[in-house]
Amino acid sequence: MSAWAKQGLALGRDLAISALLFGLIAVCGFGVLVALFKAGVFASVPIIFYRGLILCAVAFGLTMLAAGYGLRKLRLGTVRDGFAAACLSLGLNLAFLVIVPVTVDRSVSVFMLAYMDAHADERLEARDIEAAFDRIYVRELKAIDRRLAEQIQSGNVETDGGTYAISVRGRQFITTAQFVAWLFDTDTRLLLRGVDERKTLAQTAAQTAANSSGTPR
Repeated sequence: MSAWAKQGLALGRDLAISALLFGLIAVCGFGVLVALFKAGVFASVPIIFYRGLILCAVAFGLTMLAAGYGLRKLRLGTVRDGFAAACLSLGLNLAFLVIVPVTVDRSVSVFMLAYMDAHADERLEARDIEAAFDRIYVRELKAIDRRLAEQIQSGNVETDGGTYAISVRGRQFITTAQFVAWLFDTDTRLLLRGVDERKTLAQTAAQTAANSSGTPR
């Protein structure tokens, strides 16, 4: 076997071992994140996204310490390798958090499917699901109240005497959201519906005023 072939085999073996170790550490980091959730750590944080971010950071720290120590102790890598593996674990944990738990917690689609699953022996019309959404999701679960509380805590909404208004930070967020929607060609109707509605109301008011001024007395 030539020297080049031996070097190639050695490199492939090292890459395979590194991939296995990094994958194992990433799985362990995910296990740490789940354990933190199940242990009720930072359960006082009401917004699952924010709680998840905190727990991802905690899991990253614990994984980095354990991986760095373990790799060095077993002579399988360095502290720097442990840090790199922990970064991989952090990235995967953040991606999973946003894609799965946050979606399950907030998604209208998930509510709809859960409602249909609870009535699996029935044939439902769209109006039945719409009525259930309004009765359960919006009213019984107080969806608007929860969302307002979340946005107040986030700093996107200000409240005063039972009234609400978007803050400067909230308007900046909407500007960013519109830019992201443009970048990725997402459905912008939710972002622009309020703008369109306000324009329509302004046009209606202007037309009404014009008609009133042009009416002979």
